Amino acid sequence: MEEQKPKTTELSVPDACAQAFRVELPRLQNLSDVQGSTPARTIISQAMLMVRKDPKLQSCQPITIVNSVKEAVRCGLEIGGPLGLAFLIPYKNECSLQISAQGEMELVRRSGQLAASATPRAAIVYENDNFDMSVEPPKHTFDKIKKNRGAMVGVWAKIQMKDGAWIWEYMSKEEVDKCRARAKTQNVWESDYEEMAKKTVIKRMTKWMPKSVTPRAEEAEEVKAEYTDVDYEVL
Repeated sequence: MEEQKPKTTELSVPDACAQAFRVELPRLQNLSDVQGSTPARTIISQAMLMVRKDPKLQSCQPITIVNSVKEAVRCGLEIGGPLGLAFLIPYKNECSLQISAQGEMELVRRSGQLAASATPRAAIVYENDNFDMSVEPPKHTFDKIKKNRGAMVGVWAKIQMKDGAWIWEYMSKEEVDKCRARAKTQNVWESDYEEMAKKTVIKRMTKWMPKSVTPRAEEAEEVKAEYTDVDYEVL
């Protein structure tokens, strides 16, 4: 009589991720402790909550989810939540980490090179506006009385560094549309095109700016205090 082999039960995607994170947690937690950033335990908890709630994420290969979360821990960025610093984006059967414009600006802010209380400013440029890129930063004016500013021709953003210099970026509508075509979040673009265009130009602007995954000393103490004595379910 042929011996029957024991049946093996394949783990669900959430359970497979949970199993992997149990192994990775000590090393990732040590990394976040050294950086003084958001605890790895917290970021993993946020990710697992998203995975258990989102059927599209549950169709992704577990390793792509785990790698995306590890990247979020290395950057010290929370996943989801009210700040919207980073998100897990499913595409077909793979997951990728998408750092938002807010997340990119957070990494820039940690460098300590921004002017005090500096925040990025972005605006849509219409065909009837006056937009002069020959000065630093560009001068953007328009007639506030006239309601018709024409069609959108571009979008720009600026922010001031602590040395007084301005960093700015301009994108034509054609460039914005190319970014939109590559985006995995078409529904968001359809519902709020101009706001997504502003976020896109801000994100591109950050490419030329100094960044740091490590919060400054005083911020690290704030992070430590915020998460002290808070019990997060890791898995």
